[in-house]
Amino acid sequence: RDVAGSKQAYETGRAALALGKLAPAQQAFTTAVRLDPDNAAAVCGLAEVAFERAQYTEAVDHARRAARMSPRMSKAHVVLGDALFRLLRWDDARAAYRKAQALAPNDPSIQQRLA
Repeated sequence: RDVAGSKQAYETGRAALALGKLAPAQQAFTTAVRLDPDNAAAVCGLAEVAFERAQYTEAVDHARRAARMSPRMSKAHVVLGDALFRLLRWDDARAAYRKAQALAPNDPSIQQRLA
């Protein structure tokens, strides 16, 4: 287990994702999880990549895993809600957004999703 290496790979993945470079982001997040299987943020990053690729079922799987690993990570619940929304699972999406809102009540992006 290499926590420092995992964190570095995660940061590389975040930077690639911010630039819309999905393949390098996925590779970096996968490396981060391989180096530290407990890196919930990297698993959430894999969910975000899957979402951006319109692979919503895969995004749900990764986001649920991240939320189980780190239940207080509001981002995992947001990504889960977004993917469920795209799969037309409205009630499940709202439940995920409500969980995210409970964790981050002042986050306007979550409030918009529940409007």
